[in-house]
Amino acid sequence: MPQTEYYMLHGLCLRLLHVLAPSRRESMTIGRWIADHADIFGAVPAVIPAGRRAPGVDPQSWHLLAEHLSERLVSMPEPFDLALDRLGFIAAHLNLAFEEEAILRLLVVTQRKGPLAKFIAALQREIGLSTEATMGWCCNLDEREVWTALAPTGRLIGLGLIMTDNSSVVMRDDAYELSGLLLALLRSPSASGPGFLGES
Repeated sequence: MPQTEYYMLHGLCLRLLHVLAPSRRESMTIGRWIADHADIFGAVPAVIPAGRRAPGVDPQSWHLLAEHLSERLVSMPEPFDLALDRLGFIAAHLNLAFEEEAILRLLVVTQRKGPLAKFIAALQREIGLSTEATMGWCCNLDEREVWTALAPTGRLIGLGLIMTDNSSVVMRDDAYELSGLLLALLRSPSASGPGFLGES
């Protein structure tokens, strides 16, 4: 069970419920995704559309959904995640900015191809967010901060932590990937194979 991803998704979705107005079209997409994943969020309150001619979610329904996620998040202990713990030490050693570490943490977890990656894919597919905009939503960053952190002249690229094909980023499924160097540093001594980024 991907406890780290479940914990992160509760916090991420709760924050989006707080910052997005229920009248926005994107709110219905997010509400439906939460409702469709009872294995992650439990039996959520009904996500009721705002109305036949109004976009978004009924405000009371949106409020009840936020309360549900808040109650679940409070009852969840923050899981220990070996890869993210190691990443924290690396970020501190390199004196990475908050924005840079947040992006790396997101990439570490999404490369597990679990529920967080599926949520991000839904944001991009159904709302039409760019990779950078999605990172901003997920990391609570302005999209400009994401672009700055991922610029070819930025430290994440310059230090060899993230690899990207600058000539064709928009043509790739994974526009930004963790470098082999960083993956090796995050690897548990006893781990092997493609699953070593999994939580411990």
